[in-house]
Amino acid sequence: MAGSMAAGSGGLPYGLQAMLKEGYKHLSGLEEAVLKNIEACKQLTMITRTSMGPNGMNKLVINHLDKIFLTSDACTIVNELEVQHPAAKMLAMAAAAQQQEIGDGTNFVLSLAGELLKRAEDLLRDGLHPVEIADGYSKAGELALEMLDDMVVSGTEVVDLKNVDDVVRRITGCMSSKLHGYEKILAPLVAEACVSVLPKNEKNFSVDNVRVVKIQGGSVHDSTVIKGLVLKRGVEGTVKHVENAKVAVFAQGVDTLGTETKGTVLIKSADELEKYSQGEEDKVEKAIQELVDAGVNVVVSGGSFGEMALHFLERFGLMAIKIPSKFDLRRFSRATGAPALVSLGTPKEDEIGFAKSLRVQEIGGTPCLVLEQAATKSAISTIVLRGATTQALDDVERAVDGGINAFRALTRDARAVPAGGATEIALASRIIDLGQKEKGLDQYAITQFGHALEVIPTTIAENSGLDATDAIAALYAAHAEGHNRDGLDILTGKTKDLGESESIFDLYVAKWWGMKLAVDAATTYDRKLCHLMDTHTKCFLVHADNVGSKQFMQIRAAIRDNSTVLMGKNTMVRRCIRSYVERTGNEQWGGLVEHIEGNVGLIFTQGELTEVKDAISEFKVGAPAKVGTVAPSSVTIPAGNTGMDPSQTSFFQVLNIPTKITKGTIEITSDIQVVTEGEKVGASEATLLSKLGIKPFSYGLVVQKVYEDGDIYDASVLDITDDQLSDVIGAGVQRIAALCKQTGVPSLASAPHSIIDGYKNLLAIAVSTEYSFPLADKVKDVLANPEAFAAAAAAAAAPAGGDAAAAAPAAAEEEEEEDEDMGFSLFD
Repeated sequence: MAGSMAAGSGGLPYGLQAMLKEGYKHLSGLEEAVLKNIEACKQLTMITRTSMGPNGMNKLVINHLDKIFLTSDACTIVNELEVQHPAAKMLAMAAAAQQQEIGDGTNFVLSLAGELLKRAEDLLRDGLHPVEIADGYSKAGELALEMLDDMVVSGTEVVDLKNVDDVVRRITGCMSSKLHGYEKILAPLVAEACVSVLPKNEKNFSVDNVRVVKIQGGSVHDSTVIKGLVLKRGVEGTVKHVENAKVAVFAQGVDTLGTETKGTVLIKSADELEKYSQGEEDKVEKAIQELVDAGVNVVVSGGSFGEMALHFLERFGLMAIKIPSKFDLRRFSRATGAPALVSLGTPKEDEIGFAKSLRVQEIGGTPCLVLEQAATKSAISTIVLRGATTQALDDVERAVDGGINAFRALTRDARAVPAGGATEIALASRIIDLGQKEKGLDQYAITQFGHALEVIPTTIAENSGLDATDAIAALYAAHAEGHNRDGLDILTGKTKDLGESESIFDLYVAKWWGMKLAVDAATTYDRKLCHLMDTHTKCFLVHADNVGSKQFMQIRAAIRDNSTVLMGKNTMVRRCIRSYVERTGNEQWGGLVEHIEGNVGLIFTQGELTEVKDAISEFKVGAPAKVGTVAPSSVTIPAGNTGMDPSQTSFFQVLNIPTKITKGTIEITSDIQVVTEGEKVGASEATLLSKLGIKPFSYGLVVQKVYEDGDIYDASVLDITDDQLSDVIGAGVQRIAALCKQTGVPSLASAPHSIIDGYKNLLAIAVSTEYSFPLADKVKDVLANPEAFAAAAAAAAAPAGGDAAAAAPAAAEEEEEEDEDMGFSLFD
């Protein structure tokens, strides 16, 4: 994609080329930029397209580490190809999003997006503008998603996820497309494993609770499911099998404890040496004896077992298991219910786990530790895969992963649509008809969108060795006769209802997300942003420094029901908003332009602003202090022992931190601030915090501004509570009442006070003159004979019986209150 370089009379470039570094190129226009980007995307989709369907071809991919991949999985192929072209990379990212959301349908996204771009190329050459094509594709995509609801097979809305047979029928189609011919073997294994760990709340199902262990040897038919955990390692001692095991898990090694400080032991005789060794031995024996007394018969260590500890474990008949992987240790803890203890000691009753059976079993010549659990207690299940070669096992594992992800999708939305290209042909037929009725230039893009959907059954037919033209014609004919669920049978080349005959369906959510992502990848950023501004009245402006891709995926998943996250280059976002304002005349969104600075993004939402903001704030991760990073907050190291060796004192001296040596380690004598908010972290500060194991910062999306119906305000407004609002309003009302009362200007706030003051003045006039009314008469009587009123009040308040002493304080208090109120209310 080379553009011509213009040069001045001196041979030097001028214009835009003069502003770029040597070797950079500026590409623009239809031929140079748009069509060449489309060509790059088409080349990528052609690689993966031939791998679609049950008969898709495997690809041999060798990555930069010379690792060999033999697979038809589109996601694996694209990831290992390490696509660099910007436009093609967008397609790869769309496929990755489909894999993250559903775990199936990545090739569907790539093939459909590639076909849309291919047909867009024809429309561009015919003279249509890219914006017109994008508008047409977007309209057609929205229509397709609406029509997809009509394609749902009746009766599939609900599925009994605890019934293995029902689950097998629903995931067979997904696994058939991954590894054709083995779906009847693998689908029951996946269903059994998933059902055994299904929680009470089905939506909380986690794919991490179904593990896969690959053991070379045998065949796929030898694969099994273990309701528990399988680790490819043996045990440390001679105890190989324990039933009804009570398990204690320790994160560190099981051995004699070392002292916290360095020291020297002076031994003067053989007796002292023997006593020293004996004391160490007694401590280890006591620790193991305490485990035995607590009922423990299996000890698991994240580190190594000392020789002496292993000796006593053997003496008392305890099984010793070493699991160096912290991930496997966590899974073992989850499977047994035993938390990993940080120090060797006697575990409490609730810290002791249980396993129905723990045994060492040789599988294909590989010693494996098999943990079997009761069905009611099993939190993890393991699928043990067997196969002849490593590459074959990897491919089987990918098919199993697809089945597990399909089960996860069923827990969210159980609906299914016809398979074998039936859904695509039904949608294509309806969209083409609507496109021909549409007015304006959009009709061409809408019609081409319908034809692009034909790529799915066309590819399935081509990869199965069938005539694609005949297959498409047969599908259209069957659907015209009313058989809307008929798909392509790859064995006979004829059409039939695959769901009814072979229980093969496609997941509704996989199709929905696949079409949505394919359209998003094929259309422009401008169109998507404009659509969001058309359909939303609320938006967050978020700061995204140091936020990883995994955090973004978690945030998108958490708020996807009512919100959409949109990131992009600031210049592109500003340009899109300005052009939207000019085109629509809606100037409300224009205020956002001045705030789009730095690493920011937009989150459009239709939910409650406070709830969405809280959901965004939940996803923060701890991070170490890196050199050159601007500190989001100040960091103070508290006084205390650091546990560091005295040889590390130089770090503290450079930072002027007061220290002293205590018991062979460095101790900080007073709190000291090493990092100041807003300043860059230095090399010494970063190294020191790293050595101390301090991760002072936490990063996540930070909401800076809120847009709501044309108003833009600071995000801190959403943090105001009802109590704070009431206090502020109350204080304001008091100030208004005081001001109005002082100036004599009446208001609702000052009216009650003015009425009370007027009533007091009226009483004063009545007392001073002969004018009177009932309440004024009462006041005059009190003033005329105060002694009689006091005596009457005291008599009425006098206590009866022997409780006079106890009731005296209360009586006095009541008398004071009566004297104060004078026996009447201002509003009687």
